[in-house]
Amino acid sequence: MEVLLRADAVELAQPGDRCEFIGTLIVVPDVGQLATPGTRELERKGTRTVDGQESGISGLKALGVRELTYRMAFFACTVIPANGRYLPSDDLETADGISYEAMSRRLSPAELDKICQMSQDKHLFNNLCGSLFPTIHGSEEVKKGILLMLFGGVPKVFYPDLY
Repeated sequence: MEVLLRADAVELAQPGDRCEFIGTLIVVPDVGQLATPGTRELERKGTRTVDGQESGISGLKALGVRELTYRMAFFACTVIPANGRYLPSDDLETADGISYEAMSRRLSPAELDKICQMSQDKHLFNNLCGSLFPTIHGSEEVKKGILLMLFGGVPKVFYPDLY
C-alpha cells in the first residue's frame, strides 16, 4: 500500500525505516491506465468517412469514456519512527499527563532547548498563530481559535449510567 506524506513529514522517514503512521485511508484514481497506447481519446462529432457519410457515435466507449479504477493509499499526517523515542509507553503517562522528567527523557537536548526558548518568548501565541497555516493570509481570529482548541480544553468524560 502506498503511504502519502506532505511537507516536513517526508523528512522523518527514510527508505527502509520502520515507522508508525497516523492518518486516513483514501482512494486514488489509477490514472496510469489512461495513458495506455492504442486507446482513443475522444471521437469528434461530425467526422466524415471516405464515402462522405457522417460517422455516428454509439455508446459511451465511442465517446472516449473509459472505465476508471481506483487504488487504495494511506494519507499520513504523522510519522512516528519505530526506534521507541516517541512511542507512548504506559509507565510514563499518568492520569494528569506526562511529567517533566518523563518528557525530558523522551526529547533530545536540541528539542528541549527549543522548548525553553519558546517559553521565554513574550509573543509566543502570536508566533504560533503565524506559523499555523502560513500559506493562508488573514483569518487571524480563526487561527487563534484553532490554537486554543488544540492546546486547551477539558477532556470529555462519559458516565455510562446516564445513558
